[in-house]
Amino acid sequence: SVPELSQIAFELLFDTAVPLRFESQLKTLPYDFIIIDTPPAISFELSCGIHVANTVLCPVGYSRWNIQGYAILE
Repeated sequence: SVPELSQIAFELLFDTAVPLRFESQLKTLPYDFIIIDTPPAISFELSCGIHVANTVLCPVGYSRWNIQGYAILE
C-alpha cells in the first residue's frame, strides 16, 4: 500500500521473535475473529499471518496457473 510498509517488513525480517510477539499481542485483543489480509505472494507478512492463524482461507481463481500454484503451497 505504501513504501514505508515494505521498509518495515524488511527491518522486521531480521528479528526472529516478531512472529511470537505478534501472536501474543493478537491474543490480548478483545475480538473473537481477526482477519489478516496479506499480500498475494510469499512474504514476511504472509509467514507471520500463517504462523498465528487458527484458520487460513485462501481464495483461488479457477485457472491452470492458480491451481498449480496453490498445489505447491499445500
